[in-house]
Amino acid sequence: ALRELGDRDQSAGRADDADDPTAAGALADELVDAMTDRLARRVPWKPGARSLLAELRAAGVPLALVSSSYRRLVDPVLGHLPAGTFATSVAGDEVRRPKPSPEPYVTAAARLGVDPRDCVVLEDSPTGVAAGEAAGAVVVAVPDLNPVGPTPRRPVLSTLSGVRTADLAALVTTARAAGAADGGSAIVAESGSSVTAP
Repeated sequence: ALRELGDRDQSAGRADDADDPTAAGALADELVDAMTDRLARRVPWKPGARSLLAELRAAGVPLALVSSSYRRLVDPVLGHLPAGTFATSVAGDEVRRPKPSPEPYVTAAARLGVDPRDCVVLEDSPTGVAAGEAAGAVVVAVPDLNPVGPTPRRPVLSTLSGVRTADLAALVTTARAAGAADGGSAIVAESGSSVTAP
């Protein structure tokens, strides 16, 4: 899809318009439109993510999706899940200060009616980890493209495959204990969703 867009840009003469903000905006819109169409057809889920979401939802844990993506990219993803999987969602274009600011996670917690310090954030990026930690949540990292290192208060998982609610609760307990031991708040982050601790 990107190559096709590039070919169209070249044929339309846009290669010479790199300094033209209108042309750059049009190209950005085309790329987002193409990604929106692709997400409407198929979402590349992290292994284990859907089953963990279903288990947390069945346990009555309120869930929020927190993404740096535009709302128009978030909605097609939500469309691939059972209605009500997430009680709320926060998109990157709906906050004044996106990740790594804590604002997206603070906003999600407020919408859930909980204190961010009582939340678990599953996050896949360093900026998302920073945002979750700054919000005071427990952060469990499940890195995707960029590495995220573990700390006593931040477990890192290579996958969500096989992770159950009880496993997540154990990670949160350990992270909170480490946070109390060093006088700081506990933090857990992962791939774009925020959940209250079970």
